[in-house]
Amino acid sequence: MEEDKIPSEKSTKAGIAADCHEEICKRAYELYEARGDGPGDAMQDWLQAEAEILWKMTH
Repeated sequence: MEEDKIPSEKSTKAGIAADCHEEICKRAYELYEARGDGPGDAMQDWLQAEAEILWKMTH
């Protein structure tokens, strides 16, 4: 059936969200490493990574 080959809007958004999440995770880890792998503010790393990735996606 042809309908089965077209992804739904919901599944497409979920796929994009999953891709973003993976990119944010990678960038947050890079920020953590840049701080010297020491204790710090994981939430700040995450928020900065999220802002950077979302900015790249929209510009």
